[in-house]
Amino acid sequence: MLDSVFFYLYSIVLFGGYIYMNMKPFNHIICLLFFVSLLSISVLEARASWTVLVYGHADHNLTSAMRDDLLEMEQAGSSEDFNIVVQVDINTKNRGTKLWKIKNKIDPKKYNGVNRLLIGEDTDGRKVTFHSKIIESLSESNNMDDPAVLRDFIKWGMAKYPADRYGLVLWNHGGQFLGYGGDTQNASLKHGQGLTTQQIRSTITEALTGTGVSKFEFIGFDTCLMGGAEVLGDFSTLCDVFFACPELDYGDGWDYGATLGYLKANPNVGIKEFAKAEVGFWNAHHGEAMDLTHKVHAAYDMARYDAFAQSFQAFA
Repeated sequence: MLDSVFFYLYSIVLFGGYIYMNMKPFNHIICLLFFVSLLSISVLEARASWTVLVYGHADHNLTSAMRDDLLEMEQAGSSEDFNIVVQVDINTKNRGTKLWKIKNKIDPKKYNGVNRLLIGEDTDGRKVTFHSKIIESLSESNNMDDPAVLRDFIKWGMAKYPADRYGLVLWNHGGQFLGYGGDTQNASLKHGQGLTTQQIRSTITEALTGTGVSKFEFIGFDTCLMGGAEVLGDFSTLCDVFFACPELDYGDGWDYGATLGYLKANPNVGIKEFAKAEVGFWNAHHGEAMDLTHKVHAAYDMARYDAFAQSFQAFA
């Protein structure tokens, strides 16, 4: 897509130069302003097919799992037409960060505070070193349990990485209708307050206001316990497909390499077809013995939520 944009810009420059050389001097300024406006419009129209936003809420005991998932994301990686954008907050005092230095040669202090990453691609295939670029760093005072922090990430990500289609993944612990999260503020708190599903709903609604996007193609919780009927209503109008686990997920979570790699290779895939693929990748990603006791992951077609809610209410 960007190749065609650059060709278009090149054509404008050539055409503009020809006209400029054949105009009277007093019209040169008008000519330049006209073609600069064309160049500006062309640049603004350069959109990716997909931007997937991941809210990496890992400032607690899942810091090491966040590292693993970032490395998985790099198996897919971003491109000119496909953006994987992560806001990540870790607990640098968690003992698991020692592995970052030993196994991954990564200094966790580099990730102090809250960082926004554009996920790079693992070019060496070793799955041990980060290839992602820190685009912006925020202070630790940005508590990931604060609705304003989630809102600002969504608005920032959509503005900086415009796309034809958007997905949102919320990564952390899950607690059903009580919500999700728990930012320990780099171990200064024993428990974070989290975000209720109603707070998340209102925050996403606010974040989308003024973007020209009415809802996400998909919203996914890479957590435990966020796939129950009591949760779905808060997200029914915010996405076409909703991914979540009604039961426990013992740590492996999404298969980001396979899932995002599939989406990157098939940017025009129908959302229901993508939903089937993601659930299949998740299933294949969970083969440990402890997975088999609570192995449930679902993709919900939110266009059918109202009919479900009526039937469920009648049943209840």
